[in-house]
Amino acid sequence: MTEQPRIEPGRWLALRTADGEVIERTAISGIQRGAKTMVVWICTEQERAAPPGPTRGRPWPLDAVERVLDTTAPR
Repeated sequence: MTEQPRIEPGRWLALRTADGEVIERTAISGIQRGAKTMVVWICTEQERAAPPGPTRGRPWPLDAVERVLDTTAPR
């Protein structure tokens, strides 16, 4: 992604994996500075339905966000 997208908690994202596959996940944060790069915290639908906790979600590199989808729910 060349320009910084508008990402807010609850937005549905298309993400590129290390293998080149595109997956869809929910953002649980806005854009944040990670240890080495900008990231967004994402989670699966199962994690989103669970109570917030220390194991909910994982950081995803901002440069691996393919696009912000128009919906806030899985397709």
